[in-house]
Amino acid sequence: MTSDNIALLYPVFFGIWILLTLLSAGFLFFNKNAALKRRIWPAFVISIGVLFLAFTAARGTPPQSLLVIAPVIALITFLNLRLIKFCDSCGATLTRQSRSAKSASCPKCGAAL
Repeated sequence: MTSDNIALLYPVFFGIWILLTLLSAGFLFFNKNAALKRRIWPAFVISIGVLFLAFTAARGTPPQSLLVIAPVIALITFLNLRLIKFCDSCGATLTRQSRSAKSASCPKCGAAL
């Protein structure tokens, strides 16, 4: 990839990243349908990981570096899928800060999880 193409890649990457951030924040904050969130969240998180890896590869990262970066992206994707849950009662997006701290109730509405 030429340096002109790489220079164009960064604004495109950041524009897409900002758009996805705004759309996902709006969806997670305003949508109260936990079942819909559970259905869309895995595809979204995996797509973000693939997109980030594709941009990393497109900017000319050496293949040896991609062998380190890809597992890191996979780990982050796995943790996002594992640690983010949705309350059935109010639809709140719940994040666990650690593996051992498992809540018994929703901090927003108090419903049992």
